[in-house]
Amino acid sequence: MKFSVEYEDGVWVFSLESTDPESDFYEEFEITDEGDAKTVAAELIGEISIADDDLDLDEMFASRIEPQ
Repeated sequence: MKFSVEYEDGVWVFSLESTDPESDFYEEFEITDEGDAKTVAAELIGEISIADDDLDLDEMFASRIEPQ
């Protein structure tokens, strides 16, 4: 899975897409609250990185995402 986030006029637009060539999964949604957008981004990164046990998300995002 991969995702992208674009910010424009106070709205974060999230796009999620499968990287599996046999899947046509695609989802797009908008979030207006900055805290919610940060939470969703962190959750998506966590889900994507589950397969990579060497990735330390807490260390990577410690200075970027503040606890809610």
